[in-house]
Amino acid sequence: MVRGGEHPRARGDQAGPRARAVRLHRQVQGLGHQPRPVRRPPPRAWPDGSRALAFDLLDFAAFELHLLQRPGAEACYDAPVRARAAARFADMSEGGREALARTVTAGLPGRTTAAGSSLADFQACLDAYAGIDKITMQANLAHFLREVVPAAAAAGVYMAIHPDDPPMPLLGLPRVVSCESDVQHLLAAVDSPHNGLTFCVGSYASSSANDVEGMAERHAARTHFVHLRNVRRTDGGGSFVESDHLDGDVDMFRIVRTFAREAARRQRDGDARPRLPFRPDHGHKMLDDLGEGRATNPGYTAIGRLRGLAEIRGLQEAILRYEAKAV
Repeated sequence: MVRGGEHPRARGDQAGPRARAVRLHRQVQGLGHQPRPVRRPPPRAWPDGSRALAFDLLDFAAFELHLLQRPGAEACYDAPVRARAAARFADMSEGGREALARTVTAGLPGRTTAAGSSLADFQACLDAYAGIDKITMQANLAHFLREVVPAAAAAGVYMAIHPDDPPMPLLGLPRVVSCESDVQHLLAAVDSPHNGLTFCVGSYASSSANDVEGMAERHAARTHFVHLRNVRRTDGGGSFVESDHLDGDVDMFRIVRTFAREAARRQRDGDARPRLPFRPDHGHKMLDDLGEGRATNPGYTAIGRLRGLAEIRGLQEAILRYEAKAV
């Protein structure tokens, strides 16, 4: 799926299905696309000396209530959270407040991360979605899919939507790929194998309301890409930390077994789709990547992801060997 820019084969007089999909994406991207706040706080110390990413609801509430001062934000938090966020904000240094603002505003594309951008610019981006609720957003997404999926199918493209991360309303924006009912609504909009999922385990698992292992089993047949990441929820309000890949709230054995079985089924049944890829989504910052001045993208350090890959590959190999003997 083309998410922005111009496909090299979809310029000018190109009239094929790929070109049509790109043109249509440009026409409707404002209907269903929303800014995605990202998780880039200071890394959390892990017992083995590595550093892990985390999402802290109180930090986020402190930003929204006291730095951004978004209209209507108070209604999004109960009284205890508002009080704790106020205390958190009061304890922050000026430098800490500036770092928090940079962290959250980095989640919106374009001008909010450019030099000279301000919280007013950030709020202006949010204002573009005023009046768009969840029902409207779902309708816009369904419209996009009904228009684009036939072109994707004609081009042999399998679309795979990533879930909301984290799977909860933030900044007054509706979320439409956060839970199983959202997934069911999405897949029913166009009942085609070309309308599918990127199954991000860590995103869904950030909400205690999601039965992630069951969701994987029920929707494996419509999954085209698997992101394997584990989390530990640290409170009941939405805060979490990214744990080791095999150590968290998710039963990673069950997840990998589900998708290994689905991949085997596709091969056995002669499924026309490509192989089912997975990746060790994110990893801890560790060893040489902790070096002073070492430039890395949060969550995408090489060594931590390679460790996660090794763990998952070992788990996958054990599952495949056991399953082969059981046949």
